[in-house]
Amino acid sequence: MSTTVSTVSSVRTLSGPAALRALAEAFAHIADFRPFVEMLEASVGKAAFFDRAEITLTDGAAPAPEGFTGGPFTLPITGAEELHGVLKVASPGRVFGPEDLHLMAALAGVLAAVMDHAKRHGETRRNLEVLKFLLNLAPVGMVALDGDGRVLAANDVAYRWLGAESAAALAERLAPETLGADWRAATAFHFQADGKLIYAEARAHGAETGEGAARVYGLVLADLGAEQMRLADGLQRELYRGRWLGRPVALVVAETDNVAGGVLAGLPALREALREGETAGPLNALQLGLVIAGADEAGALGRLRELREKLPAAGLRLGLAAGAGADAATVIAGARAALKPAESVLRRTLLLHDD
Repeated sequence: MSTTVSTVSSVRTLSGPAALRALAEAFAHIADFRPFVEMLEASVGKAAFFDRAEITLTDGAAPAPEGFTGGPFTLPITGAEELHGVLKVASPGRVFGPEDLHLMAALAGVLAAVMDHAKRHGETRRNLEVLKFLLNLAPVGMVALDGDGRVLAANDVAYRWLGAESAAALAERLAPETLGADWRAATAFHFQADGKLIYAEARAHGAETGEGAARVYGLVLADLGAEQMRLADGLQRELYRGRWLGRPVALVVAETDNVAGGVLAGLPALREALREGETAGPLNALQLGLVIAGADEAGALGRLRELREKLPAAGLRLGLAAGAGADAATVIAGARAALKPAESVLRRTLLLHDD
């Protein structure tokens, strides 16, 4: 089962080296991407053929002005015949999270361009091992495929998340008939894999042909399953507590059509504004759930007005469900079914509080 995501963002076409620098700047604030981006720029940027590449990047967010922040560095501690342990040196920075999903499109575009130009200039075999090493430095799943669905390169995260042990098995997991979505036509979609909710961004590079196999496709995968489960578990705990204490629990679902500038982009700021008994997290790449313990529908709507500035200004839809007797899945389904334009929901709030 999969769901296709509609994305609308500004785009820009850059030379290969310029695209790599833009990518490095966009990911500069994410510590666990630093080794990948630095090695990608150092390795691919030195290839003469890549100077002539043109890459279309989807703009999502401004780069961090302070440049790179360091990520954790691990050193093995070895003896003559065995590994005794590792020494981890941590430095400031945060890890890739739901608020960074809008950066995946640029990553997919660069991956497709790298593989396409390696193929064009006969350097695939020579660079494949280096590319695989680079991909394994990324904390997200990354797969490059040709138009016939053959896997050209993939990192270990993608193999692990999709439960595949070989390139052929990975290609089978990513086959359109298996996914229910065709990455050759859809730029963004969700799908389920081994109990995980995976969000995928796909980008193509190269000339189209009658057969379509000449194009190279880059897929970047993010596992939203853990965050989704954490939110659902937190909601279920509050529902149990509400049933015991006889108090209501409300869930607000906020939704936008686009990942870039969508509800998850402001998730860190929203979380900082929450009170005790309130939690927020992703339901998928386009939906955010906000749990408000101790609030009925009117109270939840009032609280939502207070938090409105933490949510996107345009294209926002809101849905609300309240109650202490239902289970988490039922409450989530109810809030999703109630989704309406934010203006109409907040207008009801004014009527409730001003009469």
